[in-house]
Amino acid sequence: MTWNLGGLNKERYDTAGFPLVEYIASVMQEGHISLIGFTGVLADLGDELGRLLCNELNNRVKSMYWTYVVCPPLGAGRGEKYLLLWDRSAFNVYAPDGSTYSLLDYPLPSGQTGFYGFPRPRTASPDMPPWTMFFKLGASTSFITVSLFHAPDWSLGLSPGQGVLAACTNISQIATVALAQGQGGLLMGTFNVPVNDDVNATGSNGAAALAPLAGPEGKYTQAFNNQQNLLSNVASVAMTMEDALAQTADNIFFRRDGIANGITLTNAGVANVLLSALGSLDASGNWVTAPLGPSLAKIEFRPVAEEYITAEPDGSYVKLEDAFAVYRTYVSAYLPVMCTLNY
Repeated sequence: MTWNLGGLNKERYDTAGFPLVEYIASVMQEGHISLIGFTGVLADLGDELGRLLCNELNNRVKSMYWTYVVCPPLGAGRGEKYLLLWDRSAFNVYAPDGSTYSLLDYPLPSGQTGFYGFPRPRTASPDMPPWTMFFKLGASTSFITVSLFHAPDWSLGLSPGQGVLAACTNISQIATVALAQGQGGLLMGTFNVPVNDDVNATGSNGAAALAPLAGPEGKYTQAFNNQQNLLSNVASVAMTMEDALAQTADNIFFRRDGIANGITLTNAGVANVLLSALGSLDASGNWVTAPLGPSLAKIEFRPVAEEYITAEPDGSYVKLEDAFAVYRTYVSAYLPVMCTLNY
């Protein structure tokens, strides 16, 4: 799973409090997640969020062994961190060369000095590099690369999409996250490519920006397309999911050599955690508590007087706009995306 927390800062974090940690853990449990990468974490919150999440998850399921690592602040003047958590019963961090477990800087080829930018150097711009870590898959000898990436805005460049294209072109040229390491690879995060983001659709935004990664000459397959996960700015009366979703943003790419090595990717797409906050009636007309309603309602309960709580007594929501307002205000402007890795 990858989840952009939408510029999580100290004010929003302090307002939501520990219920935010509990809610994220509940989403991960609901999705049976064993590895998750967060983008959009600001204000030096990565260590605290990672530590609290691991403690919460380890206390919930004793057979899982969660740990985390957070990267340094990235992007000049931006201060965003990537945060990666994984269950050690499913993934084991690995150093292919015996010492290097992760990468943030990628040297230019052919004896050139300096490092790739995405598209500009991270020390001289707000642009974020991909963060790559190496993992062995369970008890097997196979290992993969897992790279998190937060692309520049679609508007960067002389024309829309030019900055994203330049960043993706540079990623495609790095051997470590292409075909030179391991038996497969995941590249996931926020790519900021608006609809139509299908890399295989002629003339689309996806074809224009993502082709170096997943076009005919690319080394990756786009796991899904045209699934919106960036939310609208505000709730509306009688809101539908069509109203709630504003644009495509996040995606997952799977390295094509994985299939030949017995690794496949399935069930990729947006995790609609908003619908999972809505209560429902079963076939017999009995009320069924929403799986993610109570944990979202706990976030709402902190800053709002009890008489203004929009959730039902069991924590479920009836109206999408009510669940949306809580999530959009205190959790994120993005829904998470996820996949299943089979090996």
